[in-house]
Amino acid sequence: MGRTPAERLKLMALQVTMSTRATWKSRRPNVQPGARAVAVGLLGVCGVAALLALDALTSRAYRIRTEGALVVTGSGDAASDLLIVFPGHGADGDSIARAFEPIVDPSWTVIVVCFAERGVDDAAILERLLPHVESRAQGKVRVLAGSMGGMVAATFLDGYARSHPGAKPVDLFLDTCPWDRSAVKVPAPVLRLSRWYQGGWISSAVWARVPRAGSGPDLEPDADVDAVRASAERNRRVGTPALFSEASYIDRFRLHRLSHLSDAVGSTTYIRATESHRDALIDVAASIRGWGRVFPDLRTVTLASRAGKWHIPWMERPREVLAVVLGG
Repeated sequence: MGRTPAERLKLMALQVTMSTRATWKSRRPNVQPGARAVAVGLLGVCGVAALLALDALTSRAYRIRTEGALVVTGSGDAASDLLIVFPGHGADGDSIARAFEPIVDPSWTVIVVCFAERGVDDAAILERLLPHVESRAQGKVRVLAGSMGGMVAATFLDGYARSHPGAKPVDLFLDTCPWDRSAVKVPAPVLRLSRWYQGGWISSAVWARVPRAGSGPDLEPDADVDAVRASAERNRRVGTPALFSEASYIDRFRLHRLSHLSDAVGSTTYIRATESHRDALIDVAASIRGWGRVFPDLRTVTLASRAGKWHIPWMERPREVLAVVLGG
């Protein structure tokens, strides 16, 4: 039977469509699955780079304070014994001072160094602390540093020795402090990233929502529970500017350049946990070897009550570390 004009028109349209599809398929490149994966990966990298660039732009108006502070508790008398505390960059100095205050003899003066929202100003720290150290011609001066705070404390003491040749040495206590960037269990690209990227609002919002694994360190019987909770909440919202400021400082720190450090220190003690190899952030064994090159008489104290997975639990367990620092 013959087709009607409408049927012939539909058949012609179908033939044209099929011919076009065949031509397109013959000209389309043969994309292999591996190539697709590479393309997707490149898109992902570009997306991350674009997000970091946008975040970097927001950082110009987010957590821009570059001035740190000191929290002073205890006697405050210029003739009193002095304990200077250098926590990690993201730690809450106010909470640490609150946790230490009931334990330290009130005749002592305790100064906790609080870092700025961005960066570490070594010159400003030296300028603020020098008057307190200079006034202790007779009293004891002890320095407790935790994690990256050990690098800042070493830089301060080197500056102190340079400006005060022959001054009375201090006692230095390093709690799980890295001696070099190689002793930090953070991928090298992250440390290198901190050379140009300093955190921002977007990454801080993401960081605040990242689930924290585990239940945290066991609390000492008389630990200040409210202070522990406040510190944990503050650390959760510390912001990536603080985290990348810490990474940048670690990346730039070179212990061998502090040529006057040993002149400022009378005795050095390295504090570590039991099974310290389990620390998630610091290679403790390598750090002890590194600090030992500067301080050949370095003493090591292992806290039997501290688990290796607990990184600097000063808030939850202040007595165990202060027993070492104030015991001698």
